[in-house]
Amino acid sequence: MKKKKIWPWILLLFFLLFPWRISFAGDGGSVCYGGLFYEVNRYHYFAGMDLDGRYWVYTDVRIFGVEIYESPRRIVQE
Repeated sequence: MKKKKIWPWILLLFFLLFPWRISFAGDGGSVCYGGLFYEVNRYHYFAGMDLDGRYWVYTDVRIFGVEIYESPRRIVQE
């Protein structure tokens, strides 16, 4: 009896949290993952001509469109 009641909740949770939207930006490798209620952006973009091929890298997380986390921005060389 309990198994029948738990499966709809598991399916609903899976549907709401599964990243169904993935997009790529043309700025050097930025990626956006998102579900119905959240969005995770992983930024990886060119820092400028004066930095010799280095990239800015950071991540931010939004829930219901409100930013709740942003990692420190750092410059990396590949």
